[in-house]
Amino acid sequence: LYNVFSSMDQVEVAGRKVANFLNFMSQIQSMSNDYEKRVRPLHAEIDQLGKQFSTAEDAQTYAQVKSAIVDFRDYRRTKRRQMMQEKDDLATLYTSIQTKLRFQKLPPYEAPAGLLPKDTEEHLNTLAGVETSRRRQLNANMSAIKTKLEKSFGDEANSFYDKIQQIKHSALEDFGSDLNAALDKLNKLSDSVKAESANLSKVEAAEKLCEEANIESNEYTDHTVDDLSFEITSVEKLIAKNIAAVSGHIAASSGSGISAEQMKEYQETFNHFDVDKDHTLNRLEFKSCLSALGLINIDFEGSDSKFEHIFQDVSGGADIIQFNNFVEYMNRLAGSSMDPSQIETSFTTLTGGRPFITKNDCTTAGLHQEEIEFITLNLPPLPGVDGGYDYKTYLNNSFKK
Repeated sequence: LYNVFSSMDQVEVAGRKVANFLNFMSQIQSMSNDYEKRVRPLHAEIDQLGKQFSTAEDAQTYAQVKSAIVDFRDYRRTKRRQMMQEKDDLATLYTSIQTKLRFQKLPPYEAPAGLLPKDTEEHLNTLAGVETSRRRQLNANMSAIKTKLEKSFGDEANSFYDKIQQIKHSALEDFGSDLNAALDKLNKLSDSVKAESANLSKVEAAEKLCEEANIESNEYTDHTVDDLSFEITSVEKLIAKNIAAVSGHIAASSGSGISAEQMKEYQETFNHFDVDKDHTLNRLEFKSCLSALGLINIDFEGSDSKFEHIFQDVSGGADIIQFNNFVEYMNRLAGSSMDPSQIETSFTTLTGGRPFITKNDCTTAGLHQEEIEFITLNLPPLPGVDGGYDYKTYLNNSFKK
């Protein structure tokens, strides 16, 4: 009986040993399988990132390279740290497997080729080298794009400045003896300035890109959009001033009686209401001018027969008013015109429609004493009218009617 129970104890003990061994080996197998299942995708992910970084192309714009730099920094803060943590966890798991086997005096775990912790380290070291190259590539890319933006703005600004200076120098050249040719040249220069003003938007766009890239200084130019805007405004004023001066000389030489100062005032008024800067006044612009002068009550929507009559008279039936038409009209308003009908109308106004003028009429009109004396000495007396002078006969003789 003792032998029977002794035999049964041996079987039990043997069973427990076998069970413990099998459980241990199952645990080792589970741990090794977990290690291998995790280490393979980690290596694959590391290698994929290395390929991605090594084959990345340079960005073409500041926004693109800035986005790439942000993405790379995010990767370093997240994905890379996750991989480093996984590497450490796998190394700990591998060491735990080997320790358990060594404690049980069993052979060490042999991981498949290329899956040892040192292999993981090599993968990460290779990736670290690629990351360094990628970081340098991004920095170089950013530097190149900033340089490109600086040069682009510099080229645009310098070209714009040079063109404005050429126009300015042309406007400062001697007018020569042909005043009409000089006026034509100045008008063409004014058109050129207008065309260049439209190109300022290109310079503004280039400067905006530099500002977005946080470029505070530019070694390719000393100009800013604000400087160029001031420069072109100065040239516009210079040309307008010269146009007024030349127009004044032309008017003076043609015997219109308009002084250079008057012509300058007319030019400034004309330019002010020439909103679209086409060197003419359309109906709306001329109506605004007349309203400002107090000649009409402005009405942009309703019909205005008085305005239409004036517009047709000044424009000569055209749809626009040229500067010379404007000057002639302003000259008439100022009373300096030598037009016979205008002069006779003025005399008729002074005399209240009578065919003669008296000293009292002259005094009431505010004529100076020397002007009254000129009338009494040069206008023929009207027969039958005491103190009356026949201005109609005098005008007929003066204008050879």
